[in-house]
Amino acid sequence: MDMGFWFYMLVIALLLPTTPMVIGAIFRKTSPRDINMLVGYRTRRSMLSKKTWVFAHAYCGRIWLYSGLVLLPTVLIAMLCVIGQDTDTVGWVGASLLALPIMVIIGSVIATERALKKNFDPWGH
Repeated sequence: MDMGFWFYMLVIALLLPTTPMVIGAIFRKTSPRDINMLVGYRTRRSMLSKKTWVFAHAYCGRIWLYSGLVLLPTVLIAMLCVIGQDTDTVGWVGASLLALPIMVIIGSVIATERALKKNFDPWGH
């Protein structure tokens, strides 16, 4: 078993939930100052008004933060379970773990858009 590959997969698997978790912690407290097309949670609904912009960042940020807090130990435990295994096993487990944060990001967009629709009219009021 190549421990270098296991360590590489561990780092990558931990980075994916960590990144949205850190961004989520920031967005929970503050959103980018101005509504823009480059930085932040950018959807048609979130960009309707300053209120929807701030709400979307706080709502999605909370999901990303708490999901990351759950995914980090999950990923770590799963990778510890395959320490010393062959490269194929480590690769398959690591690749499978990469799907978790992607599903969280997709789910967070769906949840945030539903919350925006529920809490604001079509004009962002």
